[in-house]
Amino acid sequence: MGSVYNGKNLDLQVHNFGYEDCKPGHEYGPAVREFFLFHYIFSGCGVFQANNQTHYLQEGQGFLIHPKDLTFYKADNSKPWSYGWFGVSGLQAENYFSESGLTRENPVWRGGKDPFLETVLMDMSNVNTVKPFTYPLLTGYAYILLSRLMEKANHFIAQEKRVSRQETYLHAAINYIEQNYYNKLTIDEVSRYVGLDRSYLGSLFIKYLHISMQDFLINLRMDKACSLLENENLRVGDVARSVGYPDQLHFSRIFKTRKGVTPTEFRLQRGLS
Repeated sequence: MGSVYNGKNLDLQVHNFGYEDCKPGHEYGPAVREFFLFHYIFSGCGVFQANNQTHYLQEGQGFLIHPKDLTFYKADNSKPWSYGWFGVSGLQAENYFSESGLTRENPVWRGGKDPFLETVLMDMSNVNTVKPFTYPLLTGYAYILLSRLMEKANHFIAQEKRVSRQETYLHAAINYIEQNYYNKLTIDEVSRYVGLDRSYLGSLFIKYLHISMQDFLINLRMDKACSLLENENLRVGDVARSVGYPDQLHFSRIFKTRKGVTPTEFRLQRGLS
């Protein structure tokens, strides 16, 4: 563990840093800090409490303590955590952490296990604070760590936006299919409506629904057919045309493949004529 302070750099000032293999049940607090203090968990797990919220954390995660906030953290009794930390203040400190997605409302880092962060934290923890070049070196490590946190946060945001766009396209395709399944609908038509390449749109169905777009359409039609077959006033041919199959024989073959019985047998099983 090291402790150092130099007020010359107004943007970012390093207060302390270190690494610890905590003993079972090791705890700190409730207490307040006068600077930002970030912990990254190398292994094990524990609990972190801040702003009346309790967070159960494990390796690859971390937590940020804000200045003057009352916090408490404790290592698990059976799998105590090992963590590295660094504490900073300065005019830009809060902005850097905010850009990393860490705020009072969201003080938990969920970036996953990161060998780069671990290496820099360990290198920082080994710095000899007696050396004359200590402060510039520690400040450099702090900037590297903050840069990495921001980089990971931007990556997650980009991923979330990409997933959000993908889900938007998928929902649009599903809605279009549900509104037009009874027509002579083709996969190409759905793709054109959504504005995506057919193969790419198909990959979204596989990714999120674990089924091809064609199978999704067929299953929807067969499920709708089952509901219509419950109506004894409708002939099998009427049902077939109502779910997009002008050819009754073709419909019956697909229905049996998907449901295991013919449309007529389906009705007999339910006591319908």
